[in-house]
This record gives sequence, C-alpha cells and structure tokens, in this order.
Amino acid sequence: EVKSGGVAVPDFTDPNFPAQLALLVDTSAMLVVKCTRRAAKSFSAAKRLLRAMFKHSGCSTLFIALTDDSAMNIIWKDVLKVINKRWNLGAEFVESKQLMRLPNGAVLYVLGMDRDEEERNKLLGGKYAEVAIDESAFFRTDLNELVFGTLKPAVGDYRGTIGLYGSPGNVKAGLFFELTKGHDPRIAHRWL
Repeated sequence: EVKSGGVAVPDFTDPNFPAQLALLVDTSAMLVVKCTRRAAKSFSAAKRLLRAMFKHSGCSTLFIALTDDSAMNIIWKDVLKVINKRWNLGAEFVESKQLMRLPNGAVLYVLGMDRDEEERNKLLGGKYAEVAIDESAFFRTDLNELVFGTLKPAVGDYRGTIGLYGSPGNVKAGLFFELTKGHDPRIAHRWL
C-alpha cells in the first residue's frame, strides 16, 4: 500500500490479470480501452477512478455512461459496492445524488451524458482527477466536444486522465471508432 496524504492507497492490482494491470499502471492523460463484453472494463475503470480519489483527497471524479440509469446499472451495485466491501473502503453511497464519497472527501459522480449536447454543460466549471466514459462506441452526441472541449480542460489541475471505454459498436463513426478502428479487442494495445 502506498501512502498518499497519510492515507493508505489500496492495491487494486491483480497480477493474474495482466491486461487490467497494464491499464491500472498506465499514466497517460488519454486512454482508449476497447474490449470484448464481460472483459471487466467497467470494473477496471472504477479501480482507476478510486485510485485517483485516494491520491487526491477531496477531489472529484466522473463515471459517465449513456444515461443516468445505464450509468447506475453498470457501476453502482455490481462494481462500486463490491469494491467498497472487498477493500473495506468505508465509502458513503448517496444514491439520490448518484455519488460515492470516500472518507478523505473525494467524490465519484455517476452520470449519463448522451441525452443531448447540452448535457455536457453540466460539467463546465468542474475539475476532475479522473474521468471514465463507458460504452463510448454507442454515444450519439459528439464525444470530441465532450472530451476535448469540456473534459480536457477540467482534468488539467490534477494532470488527470480521461478514459474512453467500450466494446465495438455497429456505427462506424465517432471518436471511439476512429481511435480503435483496426484493433482487435481481444488483444491489449496501447494508443498514444
């Protein structure tokens, strides 16, 4: 366990899962993770978000999916609550506000952002240590604008990371498609 601000940071790594280990130790500012279904991408994204929360007491992090309901269904019960129990994090879950708070004051917000282009305006003015955008291949709104116009400046204070996570989609367009085309989702690959 590494100490950060006097708080022990749990070791979320699993040496038996080399692809997840590579993701967890990656220090890139921008990540793109293309996997097959059930490859633990949301679990891995949650571990990255929590690691950032331990590293930066009092910070904010974001888990973004298509809708509020889908975001909660993906990460709330089967990911965040499982991690909280397994590593005994002592997190507080405020379902009505879709947030999880660690004892050090760091907060993870769980949001849906694909309803319309105005959704991203809710994020203006915030600063975030880490952002995970799940199911990135299925966004109808412009991920370029969300990532580069809204989120990239918002992670600057922490030199944080924005991660796009997803499985291959049917639509052959958009930021996630452009960044992952031609790459086999069964094979780990690094995008720079």
